Amino acid sequence: RTAMWPVIVLLAAALGAAVIGLLVGGGAAAPLVVDPGVAVRWGLPVVMLVLRISSSLTLGALLLAAFALGKKELSYERALRVAGWSAAVWTVSSVFAGALTFQAVYLEPVSFDDRFGSLLALFFSQTEIGLAWLWSSVFAAATTVVAIAVRGYGPVVLAGVLAVAGMWP
Repeated sequence: RTAMWPVIVLLAAALGAAVIGLLVGGGAAAPLVVDPGVAVRWGLPVVMLVLRISSSLTLGALLLAAFALGKKELSYERALRVAGWSAAVWTVSSVFAGALTFQAVYLEPVSFDDRFGSLLALFFSQTEIGLAWLWSSVFAAATTVVAIAVRGYGPVVLAGVLAVAGMWP
């Protein structure tokens, strides 16, 4: 069994650096003209941090499994397990990043009426940035499924290609 404390320390350090960077750099300060809200000002950078770490970890684990490890090694299975879990985190963080980007662009309060739903659908189907987040989330989800479901070299390479495609937009 592997120790999880290095990963926890790394994530805590990354989160601490993000918070300090937002405070010192003024990224979390309310803009003078239009304020998307505290949740967007703090949430989007933190979600993007999680997204970047999880997507990088996914691709790195898939590349390691595809090109450096033998299928009989225990490390191969561990690398695919890391790829699957990190791809799942990447998928969820990509969806949250898309939603927070929508909030930052449209400045609409979250509601459960038809108007909000129509704006959300318009954002993810008609705007370039919305389509990019949609496709990134779809490719991250496909990478998750393939990384969890398969163990052969060919499908692992396919999962790596899907991961690269998910990072493209």
